Amino acid sequence: MCAVHIQDARFVIVSNGFATGPAQPLRDFLVEHEAGMVTTIFHPLMKIGEPHHEVKVWERGTLVRERIYKLPSRPPLTYPLDLLVPPWPAKTDLWVGYNALATWRGLEARRLGRAEKVVYWGVDFVRERFGQNPVTAFYEWMDGHCCRQADARFELSEAARQARD
Repeated sequence: MCAVHIQDARFVIVSNGFATGPAQPLRDFLVEHEAGMVTTIFHPLMKIGEPHHEVKVWERGTLVRERIYKLPSRPPLTYPLDLLVPPWPAKTDLWVGYNALATWRGLEARRLGRAEKVVYWGVDFVRERFGQNPVTAFYEWMDGHCCRQADARFELSEAARQARD
């Protein structure tokens, strides 16, 4: 891929939760620097208040679209719904996923020619996240797959990097 100016580049950022975390400052930086297109997809992390999936699109620093998807939320049972919202995000030069599901969807977008590069920005790592059961086994398999297949990987802490490695 040749060098692309930020004003011509398209970004997709996918995360869980709406509180301030690493996804929001990245979004703010890209919007402030008038990136060509920034799409943020925030999925509910916990059932607090009225959970929803939020999709926003900025073009050259201006918010141009916003869509709220109200779907059932019973974490972790409903996390697979994250793979369906929105049905087809915009084509992108860089997909940044902040968890395994978000990154896996970016890898699929890359496979389908809808994403150029995929970054896995792991915000944490918890062994046996959902207890000793098939859900945890699948989560850990998916996490490992995303670590190996992403074009780049970032961790928020040395402890998370060591555990994930």
